Amino acid sequence: ARLAQGSLKVQGEASGPPTFDRTDLGLDLDIPRLSELSALAGRELPDLPARLRFQLRGKDNRFYAENLAAEVGNSAVAGTLSVRYDDVPSIDLDLDSQRLDLRPFTQPEAAPEPDPQAARERAPRRGSEVRIIPDTPLPLDLLQAFNADVDVRIAELFYGYYTLLGISVSGDVSDGSLRVREFQFSAPGGGKLKGRFAVDPSASGAAMKGRIRGESLIVGLPADSQEEARKLPRYEFNLALKTEGATVRDLAAAANGYLWLETGKGQLRAGALQIFTNDFGAQLFETINPFAEKEPYSDIQCATILAKVEDGQVEGKPVLVFQSDKVRIVSDAEVDLKTEQLKMQFNTTPQKGLGFSMTTLINPFVAVTGTLGRPLLTIDPESVSYTHL
Repeated sequence: ARLAQGSLKVQGEASGPPTFDRTDLGLDLDIPRLSELSALAGRELPDLPARLRFQLRGKDNRFYAENLAAEVGNSAVAGTLSVRYDDVPSIDLDLDSQRLDLRPFTQPEAAPEPDPQAARERAPRRGSEVRIIPDTPLPLDLLQAFNADVDVRIAELFYGYYTLLGISVSGDVSDGSLRVREFQFSAPGGGKLKGRFAVDPSASGAAMKGRIRGESLIVGLPADSQEEARKLPRYEFNLALKTEGATVRDLAAAANGYLWLETGKGQLRAGALQIFTNDFGAQLFETINPFAEKEPYSDIQCATILAKVEDGQVEGKPVLVFQSDKVRIVSDAEVDLKTEQLKMQFNTTPQKGLGFSMTTLINPFVAVTGTLGRPLLTIDPESVSYTHL
């Protein structure tokens, strides 16, 4: 069959459950230009050749794909897929890739034009409760619907301006439990990350626990060019978390654990340091660091984040120590994840040699109170007049 100037070859026969015994079907899909399927995909696809092929066979209530291989441009994935048809289906997936380049699929999209009317409609009404942590039920029924065992290995992965090496993910779903036995990767320059995660059924819904450690990383920090990525500060961190509940809000309210993160020297886009991701975050950051509005980058000397959480109570004293070439910021924080009440203080001091005219721009004390959804900002600890955003 012809398909978008390509070809689709299907040979053999297939039979359905419960036995699949007569299934012996080969498929070979060859597309010279993936972009010709953009209309069908509902998005712009890269102008690259693509190919998918496998041999599907069945036996003893199971069908499996042999010689499974997919190629797009210079990316390739190969492996096996097996599905057993029982009261609870079982899936086994094993994939290997020497190179996976996601950059053709992740080109940055143009930012939408601001819509003041839509922003006014989204703004919360005065006096109404605004919760950031959703009361969304966890999809625990999904974990009861199937069993699975997954192993994925990727030698090189390219995403944006980042390169990850030696990616390995192994995990399983069994009797309603999800276990990521291990996930890890390394990065050029000595960076590496390793962790594990588990979800088990409990009387309150689900019990979750996880641990992640990373060192010498830049992954997750914003960069619009290779030059920006090269100048990013490398960080290391240690995160441990344990909680349980039936909704996302339950998980936050019952959380226990800690986060430690430390960076070295580097250059970071100023907006990336915002704590809140809205207009309030921009105003807060410009208040504690008035140089951010005129200088698009911060030359970081070091930064440390240290927070612990006990039964949904987050505390850090200090939670943040940040030092750039111009300012030193120390912050204490308390956040109640049950009610989303917060209390934060920021003490900013200028670096020596900055000059009197520059130091007068700095607000030495800034406080944030209220809730995560309705934060309140003041620059005078004795004042009773707060700015409500």
